[in-house]
This record gives sequence, C-alpha cells and structure tokens, in this order.
Amino acid sequence: MVYHSLQLLAFAVLAVLIMRLKLFLTPHMCIMASLICSKQLFGWVGDRFKHQVAVFAVMAIMAVQGVANMQAQWAIIGEFSNMPQEELLDWIQENTPPDSVFSGAMPTMASVKLSTGRPIVNHPHYEDAGLRPGSSMPEIWDIEDSQNVGKVPLCNHMSRSSRPHFTTVFSNDIYKVLKVSKDLR
Repeated sequence: MVYHSLQLLAFAVLAVLIMRLKLFLTPHMCIMASLICSKQLFGWVGDRFKHQVAVFAVMAIMAVQGVANMQAQWAIIGEFSNMPQEELLDWIQENTPPDSVFSGAMPTMASVKLSTGRPIVNHPHYEDAGLRPGSSMPEIWDIEDSQNVGKVPLCNHMSRSSRPHFTTVFSNDIYKVLKVSKDLR
C-alpha cells in the first residue's frame, strides 16, 4: 500500500510537470480509488451499511465533477471546413468506381483514403526518412532528370494543359483530377 501510494504521488508530480504523462497517473489513480471499497483499509468507518454509504457518497461527488467535465467537452463545437477538398471528395465518391486508384500529395491522399475508401499510391519518399529532405516533385525531378534542371516542372505544364497523356476530369480552385488517357493504360 505504501509503495503504491508513493508511486501514485510520483505519477501525480510527473503529470503536473509534463501534462502528457498523465497517462501514467490516470490508471494508477483509478486502481488506488478502488481501495476505498476495502474493508481492511476503511473498516474504521463503521458497519457495512455505513461503509457502503461512504463509498456511494464519494462516487456521487466524483460523478458530479465528471458530468460537468463531460458537458464542458460536449459543448465545444469544433468545425473544419475545406470546401474545395469537400468538393473533390464528393466528386470522387459520386463519379468514380470503388477500385479507382488515386495519387497525389500525402495529406490529400490521406483524406481520399479515409473519406472515400479508394486505393491510393504515393512516392516511397514518404516512407523513408532519408529520402524526405528536398522531396517536392520539382526537387525530385531535378535530381532524376538533370538535363531539365531549372526548366518549368511538368506539374506546372500539366496544370495548364494535361493533354495528350491525361484528361482533366475534375477541377476546382485548388484541386485537379487527371485521368490517364486510354492509350497509356
């Protein structure tokens, strides 16, 4: 009991100093709180009925604060709105078969995968930390295609005119979906 009390105290100090470490405090605090039901430790309260009333009273007091905390959290109304991305995701959901494969920027592809369930492919530099420095498409192509270093990147050309290799099938202010032309498949 003494060891667990000291450990609880240490976890409390850590939680106060570094908020993330409350993950150690919370489970231990719950375990220690359950000891209030112990007849060995709290037998001095009186007979069984008085002990049960004391346990119920402590739990009721904790529940009042718990309900207040939950209501405060439920009252927080957070909203994220990205209309161009929502338009893209709606278009994908409504106009493409479930086995259509998409590629693009990792944050956008994460939303596509999560919201539409469509398969995605991405460049492996997202998986390898050594490949990430200088990992924008123009930088990658400057390394891979040294003959064209400093020229306008293909992505910029594609944003203006995707023909003949691709067909623009969706476009808004931010996003453009290009479909691989049939002769390239």
